[in-house]
Amino acid sequence: MSGTQHSGETERSADEWEAYLEANPDEVLLFVDANYEIHTFEHEPEKGELSFVRGGSHGYDYDGSRAALESFAADDSDIHKLVPRDEEYAERKRLVDGEFDNPQEWVEA
Repeated sequence: MSGTQHSGETERSADEWEAYLEANPDEVLLFVDANYEIHTFEHEPEKGELSFVRGGSHGYDYDGSRAALESFAADDSDIHKLVPRDEEYAERKRLVDGEFDNPQEWVEA
């Protein structure tokens, strides 16, 4: 995939997201999909690879994680935010508890 941005894509390609997460293992990428489910991409230092956790509980192997990341990068409908790894639970709780009127408010907070 080229580095060119096309409409309908996030600001980074899947390769760029994976490289960013690997270089910044203290951050995770949280996103809310069209069904308002909260998911996480992260680089797991123990495994040394990308990991996707769907809905906070269902983890994927590398191939499944990479496929999900490619789909995420190609679709701008998912609302996303980079958060410190140690604040992931608190961020999820804020979303689930309805602290924001909508996910876009969460991104902007």
